[in-house]
Amino acid sequence: MDIDFLKDFLRYKKYQYLKLKNYNFNFKKDQSVSKYVSEIRKKGYVVIKNYLPNNECEKIIKIIDDFIKDKPNMIWRDPLGSDIRIHGAENISIEMKKMVEKKISFTKKIGEQYLNQKIDLFMMMANRTIFKNSNLGSGQGWHKDSYSKQFKSILYLCDVNEKNGPFQILKKSNSDVFMMKLFFKLKKKYPSTRFSNDEIMAILDNNKNNIEELNAKAGTLILVDTNFIHRGKPLNQDIRYALTNYFFPIRDFPNHKDHFLPKIDKVMN
Repeated sequence: MDIDFLKDFLRYKKYQYLKLKNYNFNFKKDQSVSKYVSEIRKKGYVVIKNYLPNNECEKIIKIIDDFIKDKPNMIWRDPLGSDIRIHGAENISIEMKKMVEKKISFTKKIGEQYLNQKIDLFMMMANRTIFKNSNLGSGQGWHKDSYSKQFKSILYLCDVNEKNGPFQILKKSNSDVFMMKLFFKLKKKYPSTRFSNDEIMAILDNNKNNIEELNAKAGTLILVDTNFIHRGKPLNQDIRYALTNYFFPIRDFPNHKDHFLPKIDKVMN
């Protein structure tokens, strides 16, 4: 009997245990955000509607479009030119910094409670995803950011539906049962964090009911544990704008230094 999948599962659990040892279990709780934390624990994400007014969403979209046009050397794009990203978008301008600062502190507070440790914003990523044939969507397909708990926030700047690339997450894809099945069906996959659509369908036994699709209006905030397998759905038409906050413990910042390039490290004007 092939037991390699059990070895991968044990390696995965050891990794989680070592990460867990870094958590501060005496971290002070804030009851004002406890309902959001509880929901993330329950299903991997929480949706907060009407978090940002439409007029502010429109302002940020204009800032993103102008920056992409004026600073093409400061953006990342996929080979198709469908997924376009600004790393360090909070530093695009003083105006941008002021608009997002309070929003960042709110989501950080929830992330700290969920992870039970001190975290800080490593960067904000502004994302413009455009329909192109064979596009993979935002994030370039199914993936998990880590094999242990990780917190991220995503803010839709435009209305997002099934056509223009909604965020998708696999139900219970952080559970031991799911991960055991993953390692059994995808031999020697660990520690890779990326999965083809065929691989995901094999794990799900082609049951798409286990894919949660988050369609929502402009100004909607999604808080998510990106240890769950997720993706931005490939676009069938139109365009999608979003802001994503990447939070890490400060001690881990050096590990990500060269991962998101090019990156704006200081306020530009």
